[in-house]
Amino acid sequence: MPLQLHIPREPRNTRLVRQAAILGFGVFLLVVTYLALTPGPSAPPGILGIDKVEHFAAFAVLAILARAAWPSIRAWGIGVSLLVYGVLIETIQASPILMRTASAGDVIADLAGILGGLLVVSLWQKFASRYETAPR
Repeated sequence: MPLQLHIPREPRNTRLVRQAAILGFGVFLLVVTYLALTPGPSAPPGILGIDKVEHFAAFAVLAILARAAWPSIRAWGIGVSLLVYGVLIETIQASPILMRTASAGDVIADLAGILGGLLVVSLWQKFASRYETAPR
């Protein structure tokens, strides 16, 4: 008799949420990359009006979507990956071709957004686990 492995499937609703988060992450990452690498003079004006707030918000959303899309990856792995992405964007922005400027302040805002997004997910998971295990 051949060895049979039973691999439990995740519930359908969980799978749909993960798939939606993966799609959302990919689309949002493309939008952030486009906006960050659009040459200076033709770049759209700030949506929220303050550059650092925009960096914080963008990276918080990326962190939240990444944790929802890939829950098996540890938070620090997602955080480091997104921070590397932020540093890479700032490095590319230093190129004179883009007519943009790199900023350490932007990287700090990115890091703050990543930490904020991961904190939101962590608090949400703690709240959800308490709610699921609460006596009825």
